[in-house]
Amino acid sequence: MIHMLVRGRTASDAQALILRMVRKSGISCVEVADSLVSTYISCGSSSLVFDMFVRTYVQAKKLREGFEAFQLFRSKGVCVLINACNSPLGGLVKVGWIDLAWVVYGEVVSSGIQLNVYTPNIMVNALCKARKIDSIKFFLSDMEEKGLFSDIVTYNTLINAYCREGLLEEAFQLKNSMSSKGLKPELFTYNAIINGLCKVGNYVRAKELLYEMLQGG
Repeated sequence: MIHMLVRGRTASDAQALILRMVRKSGISCVEVADSLVSTYISCGSSSLVFDMFVRTYVQAKKLREGFEAFQLFRSKGVCVLINACNSPLGGLVKVGWIDLAWVVYGEVVSSGIQLNVYTPNIMVNALCKARKIDSIKFFLSDMEEKGLFSDIVTYNTLINAYCREGLLEEAFQLKNSMSSKGLKPELFTYNAIINGLCKVGNYVRAKELLYEMLQGG
């Protein structure tokens, strides 16, 4: 039924059906995932069904089950889209399961799935949450070798982490380097640094930065 709904371009109905399965007790995620794989070709379905299946489990806060489905799809040689990988990654980092997030990331990389810019941003957030800020530069360098470059989200995440750790000079240096990358500090960027300055009682510099932000429009 799920395959038929996806093939008929009624993705919302397919997702609603998966969600009902998620919430119904006694239905095994792995069994359903295995059934989807075995009937995929005969139903003339789309690979989007696997992406949708994983993301629906994550959205329902069934992170382990979503990860298990991802692993099963991989073991069966199914082509899993990067969105289906980013979904459990982001969910795991959000709830603080950082070690498991790195396990998932390792499997994604080893599988050869093409990463997108959201993937490194999620993992930079994971490093920040684990307070491994010193490792971020090496990680981003590795990402650049893969053709993935930092965007405004990456900078904001790192600047916010620097400010939380009281590393305000590093935060300023990173903000000032944004223009060389074709990026412009935004409201979140300024707010993170201003809050950091206020926490350490440097209200004069915070006021100067606020003035700079207002002048910049």
